[in-house]
Amino acid sequence: MPRPSKTEKWPNTSNITIHLNENDIVGYYSTNDKGCVNTNKRSYNNLTATVIYGNPMIFEDKIEVDKNSQIWECIINNVGALSSIGNDLKNIEVAVIIHNH
Repeated sequence: MPRPSKTEKWPNTSNITIHLNENDIVGYYSTNDKGCVNTNKRSYNNLTATVIYGNPMIFEDKIEVDKNSQIWECIINNVGALSSIGNDLKNIEVAVIIHNH
């Protein structure tokens, strides 16, 4: 039996704005064959990350996400890999917000 995922999918039924904290780190990454993003940063261990698949508009202090995008909240493990967003989303580019509190 598979382990439960540490990823939560956000219900996105309208356009939303995500306001960034000054310590948040935004970047683009590709998912691997298992639908995971690997940042290769051990210092991100146990932080949370928001993953956006779609066409987010990234500004200095906010990110605007349209209703057709998909959003997940993930946990980062001890090698810098995010929990999986799903096997059906492999080898795609996603925007990632690392919540560096």
